[in-house]
Amino acid sequence: MPSLRSLPFSVAISCFAAICFARPPASGHPIIGTWNVVVATTACQETWQFRPDGTTHNISGSEESTSDYAMTDQPGENGFFVLDDTITESNDKPDCGGSNTRVGDRAVVYLLPMPDGKFRLCSEASRNSCYALMIRVSQESPTSTGAAAFRAIDIGQSCSAVNAWEIAHGSKPNVTHADAPLEVYSYSAEELGRRIAVRYMCYNGKLSSAQSSFPREPWSQAVETYRNAYGLLKSSHGEPSTETAPDNGNSNETRSANHWVTPISVWRVSGTALVLMIAPNQPSKPELDEWHVSISVGVN
Repeated sequence: MPSLRSLPFSVAISCFAAICFARPPASGHPIIGTWNVVVATTACQETWQFRPDGTTHNISGSEESTSDYAMTDQPGENGFFVLDDTITESNDKPDCGGSNTRVGDRAVVYLLPMPDGKFRLCSEASRNSCYALMIRVSQESPTSTGAAAFRAIDIGQSCSAVNAWEIAHGSKPNVTHADAPLEVYSYSAEELGRRIAVRYMCYNGKLSSAQSSFPREPWSQAVETYRNAYGLLKSSHGEPSTETAPDNGNSNETRSANHWVTPISVWRVSGTALVLMIAPNQPSKPELDEWHVSISVGVN
C-alpha cells in the first residue's frame, strides 16, 4: 500500500500487541483478495492484493511493491480492524502520491467494514478520519474463505464485536436479550438506502443465525427490493445455488394458493446458507398486498 506513505494524512507508526509482527491472516479473513483503492483527491489507479500467507502485491501509479502485513482477526470494540503493513520490495518508482516508498517503510491504518463488503480506509479509529474506499476486485484463497458474512461477523464467530460494529455504522440498538446461553442483538440499521431491522442470534457467545428484514410494502415494491438485494448478494457470493425469480406481473392469487410459495434465492457458502426471500406479512390473508423482503443466514 505505497501511497499511504505519501498522503498528507498518513499515519504515525504505533504498535499493537495483537499485530506487532506480521503473520498470516486467519483462515477466511475478509481482507484476503484483491482490492481497488479509491481516493477522492486523485484518479490514479491503485490496487492491493492481500495473500493468505500474510504478504501483499501492490500497484500504485508507476510503483510496484510487496509487503508483509498483519491484521486483527476481528474488529475492535470501536468497529475497526487494525492493519499493520511493512514494505519488503519495491521498484522504487513514483506511487500515486508522487513519492518513492522505501523498503522497510511501515504504516498502521484502520479499516471499517461496510455492509456491502467494502472497507473504508482511515488514519484513525474514527469515521471522520476515513479518506479512501477499498472495493473488492476478487477473492483469492487456496481454500474456502469461510461462511457467508452477515454484516459484522460470520456464523460461528464471536458476537463480542457486534454492538461496536453496528454503532460505528450508525445503527440504533433495539431490545437486546442477554440470558445465557442465548443472546439476541437487535438494531434499526440501513441497507440499500433503506431502514431495516437487523437481528443477531448468538448461542454461547457465537453467532448461530441472523436476519435482516426490510419494511412491509406492496408486491411491486417488494420485487424491486428483492432484486436490489439479489444484486448485492450476487456481487459478493456469485450465482445462487437455488433461485426462484419473482414475477412482477402476477396477482396475489396466482402467486400462491396459500400465500406461502414466494420467490427465494439461496447461497451455500462453506456450510452456511444465506437465504433471500419475499414473504407475505399475513400469510392467512392473501388479499392483503403486504410483503417484506428478508435476508437470513444460518448453518446449512
